[in-house]
Amino acid sequence: GHIANARLVPLGEIRARPRDVLTRDRVIFICARGVRSLTAAKIAESAGLNELYSVDGGTYGWASAGLPLVRD
Repeated sequence: GHIANARLVPLGEIRARPRDVLTRDRVIFICARGVRSLTAAKIAESAGLNELYSVDGGTYGWASAGLPLVRD
């Protein structure tokens, strides 16, 4: 599952062209366990974006906290 209204942007795309795929501040990053999302947030910060968040524990942590996921 995924968080409602989430947009999939592979880490490789963020690495290759962060300002093209991340077009605004106030971004919440999430991946399965939280490792890749933290990397993505650091890349975004290096590219000059602000108000960046990485969900600790990723989607698994989100679901374990009882928060809703959209299942296709």
